[in-house]
Amino acid sequence: MSYGPAEQAPKVLVPAEVRQRLADSRDLLLSRLEHDQEIESTLHTFPEVQPGSVLEEDDRILGGYALSPLVLDLLKTATQISGSLRAMIVVETEGGADVSAPLHGPYALVRAHMESTSQALWLMAPQSRRARIRRCIQHWCSEVRLFNGFQHEWSKSFASRESIGYEDLRAIASEAGLTLDGFPGRKLWAPAGSGDILKSIEFAHEGAMITWFNSWQLCSGFAHSKQWASIYFNEHKGTATDGEAMASSLGSEVSLPVLATVVHEAGLLLDEASRRYGQLSTRPHAAWPR
Repeated sequence: MSYGPAEQAPKVLVPAEVRQRLADSRDLLLSRLEHDQEIESTLHTFPEVQPGSVLEEDDRILGGYALSPLVLDLLKTATQISGSLRAMIVVETEGGADVSAPLHGPYALVRAHMESTSQALWLMAPQSRRARIRRCIQHWCSEVRLFNGFQHEWSKSFASRESIGYEDLRAIASEAGLTLDGFPGRKLWAPAGSGDILKSIEFAHEGAMITWFNSWQLCSGFAHSKQWASIYFNEHKGTATDGEAMASSLGSEVSLPVLATVVHEAGLLLDEASRRYGQLSTRPHAAWPR
């Protein structure tokens, strides 16, 4: 399934073809959301990190900043977001499940899903233990920086908390043999942006309709009501053969094929991150299996 820009779409819409395309999109959405539910169940019953596995040693080095619970929490967050997406767009009818997709709202959830899952995969992606430890410390430096930065505002409404220091993270980095020049304020330890993360893990993307980065861009465009997204992917531009009424009714579902595509891509990302976690938590090597 692929989706071109509006100006490349046929001038005349055939209602039967459009209905079939929308039906295919519904089927893709429903099957993907159901699969995400299966992954959620698997994650909740997944065994603990196995002795002798890659993550067991990573977690030992990282101590209280262990990688495996961080990754597992990110993946569970993504599946919970998928459940919220399902609650938003899936409607149970007498004929079974159907999809009613608002034009903008679902994309904010898909974007959050991709950001959480891509972060998990990015943390696990390196084959080098030192690189994984560096990324994990980089992540926690960002968390500490944000906590300390927001603490002043939080204390106006909630009980104040002491600032968190970087001493433990510095000690972990030193033990792992990482260069500490400029730690923790140097750019090397700054948080990686979602766009850079998605581009860096594209090598693991199989069966792609569009790249993960482009999927995330689309989600951002629709979530923020950007006109470029609505105009570029308006697949119902033109006049339906049986009149303006049909064109108008179809126009209300302009987003559905695009939504199905980005949900599919977000699902592939979740699949890959889950497989990588399964590999690193049970096996003694970090080489990618392909």
